Amino acid sequence: MIQKNNYIIILLLFFSLFLPFVRFFAVFLHIQYDVISHHVLSRMESIRSGTTDFYYFWGVGNLIDNGYINQLKDFHFYSQYLSSHAMNHAMETSYWAYMPTYNFIICFLGFFPYFIGYLIWIFSTLSLFYFACSRFIKNKKLCCLLVFSPASIITYHYAQNSVLLLSLIILGLYYNTMNNKIDFKKDTNMLSGFILGLVSIKFPIFILIPIYLFLSKSWKTLFYTMATSILLILFSIIVFGLQSWYDYFDVLAPTMSHAFQSNAVNASFARICVSPFIVFRMMNFSLTSSWIFQILISLSSVILIFVSLKKQWFKHKIDQIAFFLPLVLISTPYSHLYDLVFLSFSLYVIIYKLLEANSLYMFFGMFLIWTFLGTTDFLLIINVSYKNYIPLMSLLTIPIVIYFVYYLRNNNITKQIEIKCDN
Repeated sequence: MIQKNNYIIILLLFFSLFLPFVRFFAVFLHIQYDVISHHVLSRMESIRSGTTDFYYFWGVGNLIDNGYINQLKDFHFYSQYLSSHAMNHAMETSYWAYMPTYNFIICFLGFFPYFIGYLIWIFSTLSLFYFACSRFIKNKKLCCLLVFSPASIITYHYAQNSVLLLSLIILGLYYNTMNNKIDFKKDTNMLSGFILGLVSIKFPIFILIPIYLFLSKSWKTLFYTMATSILLILFSIIVFGLQSWYDYFDVLAPTMSHAFQSNAVNASFARICVSPFIVFRMMNFSLTSSWIFQILISLSSVILIFVSLKKQWFKHKIDQIAFFLPLVLISTPYSHLYDLVFLSFSLYVIIYKLLEANSLYMFFGMFLIWTFLGTTDFLLIINVSYKNYIPLMSLLTIPIVIYFVYYLRNNNITKQIEIKCDN
């Protein structure tokens, strides 16, 4: 039965990769059809010189490497530099609003030629994701299928940091043990805190982690998580200067915040976002109402974490992580289609449990969501009326995944499948 289910999983997951790979190679080969929106394609076809967001990562890293970090706040200079150095003159330059702690990564990538840096980035994030997943999934083939899930393909296309952050969270929570006390002995909790602290390079994703550690009474892990975050800030001040932080809070972050809130009603921007705040704005809710909805949803996520820990809903760590990851995604007001990769780990666990339980109807329902997450980017380049609903449809998949992780929480059948559950 186990071997048969493995074959079914492999067959279906390969099928679900079809559209993302078609989308990926269509852009790479510059295949343009009449049904493709040229406005969207003009931005996404940048795969020919790397990929869309790597254009910024490599370009800004190279700019800083050449001593122009103080020019990041000069949008005209920054735009001209990227246009002349990042090998993609057709790209429309956007604002840069990452904290200076992220500069360590992009400056490393900026030392290399464009394509070499791109390959290093993709290989590194892909390898880390495989390593994180292999902590739980024993079957190497099935682990590879998770690493190359439909949602992952979109993230690799954009060369975004979602897979990196997802891998760090999975690894950090894997090494964490609850109810630990603060001490200075080397153990897995110290390692867990160090790994989770690295997630602070992207604060909207990081914010729920300290709350989870606090509620789970993982004091030692929480201590080293916050210590790592603070050390990253201190090192960034030493390496990049205090001025970089002043420019970030004085110019970069406010500029990006204004653009983010004003563009939330812009369909071309909102279509690639999946956060509750932006989806509500796209549905013509007021700015205040949208923020209220977002805050309520974020608070609800905290309450769910508290109740799940208090009532000990999950016996196995893999289920705890599968429950936590969608909450991270829905709690942030700033998330994109490529961040849907956060659902892939949870969906994998759900799909395998449903298959083992012979719940075929629910299994195929979850498989449709698994496939849909990899087709969102493809659907956006088709000139059809329903694409304005894609962000809403993507957002609705998150509570569905959360519910099914909870619904299947007592299924001990995972001991019989190709997943490690004794951690």
